[in-house]
Parts: sequence; C-alpha cells; structure tokens
Amino acid sequence: MIELYHFWDSPCCFKVRTVLAEKELDWTAHLIASVKFDHFLPAYQTINPHSTTPTLIHDGQTLLQSGVIAEYLDDAFSEIPLHPADPIARAVMRQWLFEEQAYLF
Repeated sequence: MIELYHFWDSPCCFKVRTVLAEKELDWTAHLIASVKFDHFLPAYQTINPHSTTPTLIHDGQTLLQSGVIAEYLDDAFSEIPLHPADPIARAVMRQWLFEEQAYLF
C-alpha cells in the first residue's frame, strides 16, 4: 500500500503525484492543510518529524524528499520506467533534477 501525505499546491508534492500517475500506481492520499499548518500537528510529526511534505509510506517504510521518493518509485515499480536506459541520458536527467532541487524549490 502506498500512502502520500501532501499539500495540494506544492510543486514538490505535484512532482510525486505526477510520478504516481505516470506509473499508474494506486495510492491513498492524505491531504495536509498547509494554510492551517497541519504539518506541525503532533499526529503528523510522528510520521515526519521534519514537518515537511511530501511524505510517502510504502510497506511500512517512510520516505521524505520529492526527488528521493520519485527515484524510489521508479526503482520499486520498474514495469513503467521513467528514467532513460542510456547512461548519458540518465545522467542528464539527474542533472536537471539536481538543478530543480538546488535552485527552484
């Protein structure tokens, strides 16, 4: 079972939802109300002590950070691969992901 704790309007959460959709995976949504600061509630902090989103739980394991979650989903559910097979193309993809993580969000 895949569970995703997310903000609706977060670009990082959108990235994970896009990966879930592209890979045609079933998942359970737990929408966190960012405007109400629900991510700072003790119930959520027991799941993610950093109070950040997205948070993915799969088979009892908790993962944080959208880039890490996206790579995990691509590795764990390889039937529909999202990364290029060619090593150079895959390196360029990772370069773009690094740029996005380092400079945009």
